Amino acid sequence: MTVTVAIPRPPASQRRLPAARGRAPAYVSAGTESFTISVNGALADEVDVDPSVSSCSAQAQSIACSARIDAPVGDDTFALTLYAGFHASGPVLSSGTAAQTVQLGAGNAVAIVLHGVVTSTVVALASPHPQMGAPSTTAMTVTAYDAAGAPITGTASYATPLTLVNSDASGATSLSATTLAGPNDPAPSLTYDGASFVNASITANAGPKTQTLAGVLQPVLRAAEFAVPSGNATNSRFGTGSLAVAGDGAIWFIDDTAIGRVTTGGSVTEHALGATPYGITLGPDGALWFTESGPAVARLTTGGTLSTYPSGTFGEAITAGPDGNVWYFASVTHEALVKVTPSGTQTTVPLQFPSSSSSSLFQALLVLGSDGNFWSADGQGDVARITPSGVVTLFPLPSSVNGTPIALATAADGALWLDTSLGSVARVTTAGTVTATYVTNVFQTATFQFAQGPDGAFWFPGGGGSDAARIGRIDAAGNAAIFLIPKSAPVPPSFFAPQPTGFVAGPDGNLWYTRGSSVGRVQLH
Repeated sequence: MTVTVAIPRPPASQRRLPAARGRAPAYVSAGTESFTISVNGALADEVDVDPSVSSCSAQAQSIACSARIDAPVGDDTFALTLYAGFHASGPVLSSGTAAQTVQLGAGNAVAIVLHGVVTSTVVALASPHPQMGAPSTTAMTVTAYDAAGAPITGTASYATPLTLVNSDASGATSLSATTLAGPNDPAPSLTYDGASFVNASITANAGPKTQTLAGVLQPVLRAAEFAVPSGNATNSRFGTGSLAVAGDGAIWFIDDTAIGRVTTGGSVTEHALGATPYGITLGPDGALWFTESGPAVARLTTGGTLSTYPSGTFGEAITAGPDGNVWYFASVTHEALVKVTPSGTQTTVPLQFPSSSSSSLFQALLVLGSDGNFWSADGQGDVARITPSGVVTLFPLPSSVNGTPIALATAADGALWLDTSLGSVARVTTAGTVTATYVTNVFQTATFQFAQGPDGAFWFPGGGGSDAARIGRIDAAGNAAIFLIPKSAPVPPSFFAPQPTGFVAGPDGNLWYTRGSSVGRVQLH
């Protein structure tokens, strides 16, 4: 019997072109340098692909090599293996077997299907950057290569099926198929359900040694920014953007000389003040409470009625307490809290630090914990628990938390989350135990309002510069991503792309933030 293999030899500049045109289902790589033919497990012949030898002849775009073998009459099994090196050496490029009944004196044709051996893959996505919050489906292409670097083509299956793996554990993305039997299989697709997530890396492999170039689905933000009519900056004297959601379904915020209100549709109005507000919170009575430069603490109803209560000290951070009152830090000494009743009566509660402590707490950081206590931080790497009676307990942060805490938030699971000046994010229980530490690599230069978004992730300033501003996001598993605020969200003309300074989960299921002289919305659905 004679076995002939035609090895494609396109011009050198085209060596990576499909190599098996017209010979489906047999995949013959352009990188083939030798092949073997076996009968019933015994080597029958070995042929090097060399047009200078008598067994091979050069064709227009191929080299045809033949092997003459003996096969016993009866049922036989033939095996053909193609190699990337001479003398049956190097990686196997394709192989196949066929069972055939050989008849004496008859024309015996053996049809061997050659299956390409995959050593590397490339996954490409047609639309790799969907808008966050907008469901979509993107087409994918998966190209498999043999050890010679030629793309495997044709109708035959791969020697080993490809397994598609999606790195996204959030469930926001799903593959239409998880295996590919061969290059002729229908192209898979990747569906995104619109939920917020970091990214999805899609790989295809035929085994643990497959080299794969992943296709990555990375969402981009859908953001809109709404200018403050007065052009005032939407941050406090310490750079802390401060927002609150009220019972009227609007988002309220502070600017230089006013309390602002923005509807979920983006309509912005301002309530002018005769002072500068520093912090704002929704009180237990449903009104907006804020500290201001009077010095005073003030109450503003959603209907626009303003009441101002002078105080003997400046205040910054303010929060609703566990007792139906609002509380704020007293002056820059950080040595007392002030309790304010709904009628405006103020009571100073001195702080009682441990006798060995010389700490001062950041007056820009004050949140109510799920344990009914207040929480803050100092400049020495401690988080502080403050009881309503003023007793302070300091919890040193472990060395895995780099930098000084400059943002705190109470999470839906009852724990506290903090961000630091050197890009560490940590989860802290109300017992003061750090249970998780993550790294965002985003350094912060000022305190800001840290918030858990409607998607359950925490959002923070992602850095800014003269040409861009960014928002950071980290989920409970520590997956962090930095998103560019798109150009469709214009930078206020009097600012050079300031970074966001405050975040709050809106009643519309979106994330709201302050930046420059505007209020922004990140569309999450």
